[in-house]
Amino acid sequence: MLLIGATMMFSSVAIPYGGLDVETKLGIIPVTLNADVYVHKVSYEADLSGTEGIISANQNMSRKMSEERVYLTGLGDFQETVGFVKGSNKYKNHTIEVYTLPDNNRAKVVIETYADNIPWWPVGVAQDMRLTVKIAEPPVNITHVLIKKVWFELHQEVDGEDRYKVIWENEPGDKLKKAGDSKEYPIKVTAEEDYGKFSIVGRAQVELIDINGKSNNGRELRSFSDNPKMINLWTVSTQRTIRLGLMIGAFPVTMLAGILMIISAVGYILGKRWAWKMALASAILAILSVLFFMSGVYALIELTGYIDWFSWNAVGLSIPTVGAVLGFVGVFFAFITRPPKRSKKGKGRKKRKVILEPDEPSEPEIVTPKKKKGKKRKRA
Repeated sequence: MLLIGATMMFSSVAIPYGGLDVETKLGIIPVTLNADVYVHKVSYEADLSGTEGIISANQNMSRKMSEERVYLTGLGDFQETVGFVKGSNKYKNHTIEVYTLPDNNRAKVVIETYADNIPWWPVGVAQDMRLTVKIAEPPVNITHVLIKKVWFELHQEVDGEDRYKVIWENEPGDKLKKAGDSKEYPIKVTAEEDYGKFSIVGRAQVELIDINGKSNNGRELRSFSDNPKMINLWTVSTQRTIRLGLMIGAFPVTMLAGILMIISAVGYILGKRWAWKMALASAILAILSVLFFMSGVYALIELTGYIDWFSWNAVGLSIPTVGAVLGFVGVFFAFITRPPKRSKKGKGRKKRKVILEPDEPSEPEIVTPKKKKGKKRKRA
């Protein structure tokens, strides 16, 4: 029983526990995401064809992806792909064109926001971001563009209204003079609470000084009417973070359960009394690995927002579950057939050897006769 249970635990890594099949749209562009979740990895395919200019601010990512990601190394590219499908992005930019009158001397400035991790941010964990200010095109008759102020805004929709707060700001005073000149401002941002969905954007205030020494005096043309394009993000609560940790730990727990089943089976064959205890530990770990994984995967699917597109694989779940049941059956048999307990009486005491030796002959005792005391005779 135990050996069969161990075999089922090891073989469970080859069969997916569930699958995610998403068909949605980015704007009017259809995109698909298909993923199979195993106890140790996720295997996925994504079709982002036709998303020119939507996915990336820097390059066209209109392509198909097919990859695998082992949980112990992090969700990485799979996480980013889910972010792309949900409309998130690592890069977002907007432009500001500053100019002077009446000479119409001008410069086009790009403000780029970058987030190192999308689309999920664990609550309380610092994340790397960067704001870049760059002159995109050859300027016309300018001395320089002065970066007067840069800042990051965190936006959240509350009761249908966009509310925001400034989470970082600086007044660098850096100057850009020609096309391609840029300045970067890296920071770390922490989601202090569970916001749910929120957005972050970097902004800048610049001033143009032309060759005549004139300032643009606030004259500018922006590429947006209200708010610039923002990076959409979702917080991961502490409870969900723990569940994702359990999902990652399910694989080593599954392997450990299988190994302990083999050890307990060998112990049972050799007639060891501890075999049933080892079997019990392996069976408990086996059932915990299934529960850990199911809880973690459900937390992951909740984060994607595509619960309706996810389904469990009955075969994938039944194999480790049956392996755990066989482990408990093995515990029962190992317990009732365990060898009798040895008596502890006299345990640890050394038996003495009693050697009987013949008595040695003793020397004869010389007895001196006592003189009798008589009456002395008187002489006549």
